[in-house]
Amino acid sequence: MVALFIDGFDKYGPAWPLYVVGGAIPSANLLNALEAGEWNSTTLPNGQGAVAIAPGLSSTGYALAIEGGLSVAVFLTKTLPGNISPLIAGFRFSTPLTGGNVGVILYDGITAQASVSINVTTGNISVRSGGITGTALATSSASVTANTTHYLEFDIAIGTSASYQVWLDGVSIISGTGNTRGGTSDNYVNSFSIGANPDGAFLVFDDLYLFDSTGSTNNAVLNTNPRIETQFPTGDSSVQFTFGGATLGQTYSTVIATNAPGANELFLRPFIPTLNCTINSIACVPEATSATAHNEAVIYSDSSNSPHSLLSGGTAVTGTTANAALTSALTTPQSLIAGTRYWLGFITDTSVVLAEVDSTTTGEKAANTYTSGPPATAPAMTTNQSSWVLWGNITGTGVNYYEVDANPQPDSAMGYGDGTGSYVYDSTPGQEDLYNFPNLTATPSAIYTVAVKALIENATSGARTINLVTKSGATTGTGSDSGQSPGTSYIWMDSFFTTDPNTSAAWTASGLNNATSGVEIAS
Repeated sequence: MVALFIDGFDKYGPAWPLYVVGGAIPSANLLNALEAGEWNSTTLPNGQGAVAIAPGLSSTGYALAIEGGLSVAVFLTKTLPGNISPLIAGFRFSTPLTGGNVGVILYDGITAQASVSINVTTGNISVRSGGITGTALATSSASVTANTTHYLEFDIAIGTSASYQVWLDGVSIISGTGNTRGGTSDNYVNSFSIGANPDGAFLVFDDLYLFDSTGSTNNAVLNTNPRIETQFPTGDSSVQFTFGGATLGQTYSTVIATNAPGANELFLRPFIPTLNCTINSIACVPEATSATAHNEAVIYSDSSNSPHSLLSGGTAVTGTTANAALTSALTTPQSLIAGTRYWLGFITDTSVVLAEVDSTTTGEKAANTYTSGPPATAPAMTTNQSSWVLWGNITGTGVNYYEVDANPQPDSAMGYGDGTGSYVYDSTPGQEDLYNFPNLTATPSAIYTVAVKALIENATSGARTINLVTKSGATTGTGSDSGQSPGTSYIWMDSFFTTDPNTSAAWTASGLNNATSGVEIAS
């Protein structure tokens, strides 16, 4: 059997600020992005708790932070591809050891069968029947200390008298037999949850793998503290799909805070395109509704890292809707030169709060009477303003990889796009897009599996199937799952390549570094 699932939590965008008990809660956009096919449910009951992307616990990428609410647990759940026993898993974690227990729960449907918990008072680890407050079958003498990073692995069979074993940092700390079928009459599990109990329990989670015990590879715990490295396309290898849309700027938020540039203001942010392209419209995200507010897009040239000459203005947009992108088309689309700084923004007559990307201050603004239109030359600007969520919709990139390498994807639920922000498309069976990827950041001692993942939707009225493919040498493989059927909204889809398609042997670093991957229309 190939891997059941892996996630390095690297493709949901950059890290959010970590939250403390009673702190602000991330917007639903992050939860929707996590649930786009990868994870199946996340709830913040009664507005309590928090889920956020955090700095990674290993040398690359990001991690997932989960905080329990004051009176409710918060868990993220993954449906498994079948009924599994035993379930083999590993993950990197850190916890401040406050509040209630944290850990993982194995489910049959909605019923907890068994769990592995970390006691936030003692730092000891337990295997339990049922959930993470269920009956302890065994508890380790080994313990973890607050805010230290460890790798935990387990192999748990499901039954009334079934075997279990747990390893911490490659060392066995628990083994035995007991009732790991805590809630149903079935000797298996079909979903997996990670999370934190109430009272502000907090868990940071990274580098997750899930295996079963079948086949000749990936059928046992690894005991090597493995790391998941996520790479995004950096070039076209061979492409047949059609350009759909692309963006320049930032389409996402990692903070709850908002900022209002003010009434009768010109507000701008600088961006540098990496490719020659044409900008056609500019968008921002109001966080309040106003029926009468007027906004017009503007783009300015740069002089000595300050806005200078007006290049193009936009059509007036009347009204704003909270949490919905406001887009103004440029009256004259503007050609942009790669490597050149441009200033994108709006003039407005009404003070409306806007979404911010993060806590940085890259924005600039100046007083400007809206009815006078945008000034031909930018006035003296007030610097160190908020980094508003702001982007341009562009065409003419001349490549396909640029449309699919954003993190997060602007047409995912985490962003503020409408599904047409940045994408390529095709409907002809046999056509494919293959992309080049960066080399691994280090040469690993072993590569256990390679996952190819893509955010895909079926935008047609008929049924379509796709293959996620990897080409190594002259051989193209479809991995563990071919002929997949996308849904009518964007979902993450994956296929696993345990061996190199060109050699049918384990991957080497050089083999993977020279491989290309992408998507093919199967039917």
